[in-house]
Amino acid sequence: MPIPAPTHEMAAEGAARRHIDGLDAVRFLAALGVGVFHLSWRYPPLAGLPPVGWIGVQIFFVLSGFVIAGSTEGATAASFARKRFLRLYPTAWLCTALGLVAILALGRPGDAIGIYDAFGTREVVSSVLLVGNTFIASAYWTLPIELAFYGLVFLLLLTGRPVNLGILARGLVVWSGVYMLAYLAWTLDLAAIPWIELDYGKRNMTLLRHGHYFALGILLFLAFSGRGMRRDRGWIGLAVAIALVEIGCRAGEIAGKAASHVTVPVIFALATLIWVGFCLSMVAAIRYNDRMPTGRGWRRWLRTLGLMSYPFYLLHESVGGSAMAWLVLHGVAPVPALASGLAVSGLASYLVADLAEPPLRTATREVLGRLSGAARVLGAWRPVRRERV
Repeated sequence: MPIPAPTHEMAAEGAARRHIDGLDAVRFLAALGVGVFHLSWRYPPLAGLPPVGWIGVQIFFVLSGFVIAGSTEGATAASFARKRFLRLYPTAWLCTALGLVAILALGRPGDAIGIYDAFGTREVVSSVLLVGNTFIASAYWTLPIELAFYGLVFLLLLTGRPVNLGILARGLVVWSGVYMLAYLAWTLDLAAIPWIELDYGKRNMTLLRHGHYFALGILLFLAFSGRGMRRDRGWIGLAVAIALVEIGCRAGEIAGKAASHVTVPVIFALATLIWVGFCLSMVAAIRYNDRMPTGRGWRRWLRTLGLMSYPFYLLHESVGGSAMAWLVLHGVAPVPALASGLAVSGLASYLVADLAEPPLRTATREVLGRLSGAARVLGAWRPVRRERV
């Protein structure tokens, strides 16, 4: 997810911001589900696993809407852009480098276990810039969508006025809802509009297919910060209804490509149950945050899991997939190989989150600070015009 950064804060009336520990667990479990899905869904020996872990992406988008809504509190356009850049890019750079090393050292995982496999110059550049149609790992496809959402909020902050989160959320629901109704009509062969398929490329940056997930997160933020309106309940219901349409359409797409023979209704039912369960867990984590265990060890581990989620999401195919493929080619059974691939991904994500990313983020922040200072100096400089005598 990023996927957005795993910092979960809520602004309550008259209260200081506070970290919501339970959302760290929600985020990591969603990332783990995506990992299991990508390492198994095209691999026939693991076809018995229902291909539903992709629903973690839809959970990430809801979390992103909630987190970004909170991050607009007191933010300027510049501060918002700087924080989002620092949360997304240093980790992506590290994960791209680690992914390349893993693929070159262990071999390409595509032929062995059937997952996405590409690491040419174009894919590396797209993975560094986080914009493009193909990346070093397929999971990167969600990051341009995140950037588009951030960009929308950035533009609203540029006005210098507080962002009207209610209007933003309702606008996203309408924007995405109209599209999803048309997409559903095409999926059911009720209308001949093949151009409406956005696939997994840059066209998703229009937020047409996923805007309602961000909107749902924003509406939940408004509800729990005491700024929601009674009519927002209806908008929440509408966002959920559109989400079910999107999940159903995605279930059909997955069923047609997966090694498993699980039917579309089963995939849809399981994905819906998981998504609803995670959303309810998110609501519970926000509502009962004050009742969470207060031990430092417990909160530290949850926080660590939250920080690991983003690198785990980016590394599980390139690093975990390469490790799993190497084990499969050396005779390890599919299930232990899958578990090992996930474990290697977890270890690599821990090293990135705990050791490698913080100093890189600090160095990047310093560079951005110097560039900003230089820009201010240049902006203040004016050539001295000599008056004609």
